[in-house]
Amino acid sequence: MLSRLVKFLIITRFSRGLVAFILVFLGYSVILGTVYNNFETTSNPFFNYYLVGILVFLTVFMVFLGGVALMKSDLDYLFTLPLNRGELVVSLYLAQFMATGVSFLFAVGYVLPYVSGGLAVKAVMAGDIALLALLVTSLSIISFRLSQKQKAFLASALGIWALLPIFGFNYSYTSIFMGNTVAGTIIIAALDVPFNFYAVRQLFDIEIGFLKTTARRAGSEFRRPESFSGLSPVRAIFAHHLSELSLTGRFGIGGSVSVRISRIRLYYLLIPALFLGGIYLYLALKEGNSGPLNVAMLLASLYIGIFTSILFAQEVLSHERAWLAFVSLPVEVYWRSLAVSKILQTYVMMVPFIGADIVLLALGFHGALNTLLFMGIVVPLSPVVTIYFGSRLSVNQIVDTEIMSGQQNLRQMLSLGPILILAIMSIISIVSLIGAVVVVFIAVASDCYLVFSSTVSENMVFGLTEKGFV
Repeated sequence: MLSRLVKFLIITRFSRGLVAFILVFLGYSVILGTVYNNFETTSNPFFNYYLVGILVFLTVFMVFLGGVALMKSDLDYLFTLPLNRGELVVSLYLAQFMATGVSFLFAVGYVLPYVSGGLAVKAVMAGDIALLALLVTSLSIISFRLSQKQKAFLASALGIWALLPIFGFNYSYTSIFMGNTVAGTIIIAALDVPFNFYAVRQLFDIEIGFLKTTARRAGSEFRRPESFSGLSPVRAIFAHHLSELSLTGRFGIGGSVSVRISRIRLYYLLIPALFLGGIYLYLALKEGNSGPLNVAMLLASLYIGIFTSILFAQEVLSHERAWLAFVSLPVEVYWRSLAVSKILQTYVMMVPFIGADIVLLALGFHGALNTLLFMGIVVPLSPVVTIYFGSRLSVNQIVDTEIMSGQQNLRQMLSLGPILILAIMSIISIVSLIGAVVVVFIAVASDCYLVFSSTVSENMVFGLTEKGFV
């Protein structure tokens, strides 16, 4: 029965094509890590910052946006059957691992070539990464029942702790990437035990906890209502996006569909942004101005560009359709106002990093102007492109009567195209000033076309309507 449960949960969440892609890609990364040998030392700055940055992002991301991916088929069918509770918990955990933890396992193949030593040392590092994947999975499960303040505290504590090895404190769960393998392994194992124990305990009564959490959140939406009294429709759109960021998801229960919204004030987000901007400036200064390529500036452009685009484009296709009906504007006016307000919203959050680039430029750092152009112009424009591609290629808000409407498939991965392009643009920008100018021109031209073309906005809205948007 366990194998059938696992199969049921996997096929209701992932298409066969996507499962095959995950297995092939994971196998490829492991083979690459064990066969390809590049015995660089683990003190390589690119290696260190790259892995620490990935783990910090996944930790914070899973705490804020995690949650057991229960579907309508689970509540209407799975939980009504007389199933063994232990087998059900194992199945739910494995499905959750594929949705969250496996993303970190992809890093295995790209880490092991930089590990100095033989297969035994590489095996230890691979084991540590697997333990980190379990930690990320447990965080995604636990976070579902936490309040926003609890999530913020947990994410901040784990994120700051993960960054401490960069400043010389070697007792963290990221210490394995900074040369302190023994202490890092012990800490990871020590974290895995309580977090996974608590996650499994939550899975044992998941349907009860799901209903309680749903009721609590449904009621809390009215505790801080938004008011736009006296504002025109266009000003209301700008006021909304310049005051807060919404993180949105939805779920089905009892045959109906509800939207879950987490609203975060922008000035709350400015605090971690200022902190990260300070870390970016510190690492860039620490790296020095001796060479033409500053690793900290390259990684900052890459990470900030990708994560910002994902974060600030996330809410639109999940929740913004309600605003289209609310403000009752022509399609092109609504889309133009929405796009420009998202650009301004993103630009506000980029101010700490832009300030750091200005300091580096004043100190004469190579590539500072390149990075300033990318972070100050290209990154704030990126959510518009991401929103458009998401609306055309990968829509989560689809007709509820479809079979397995929440299933993830290969088509949805096409929406990652803009993110990949943005990563390439960041590398081009930091390597060449001429390339940075060209990237800025492409970004500005693309956004102008998407924002001011009435045909683009109409086709996008019509396509969303056909896919189940109302």
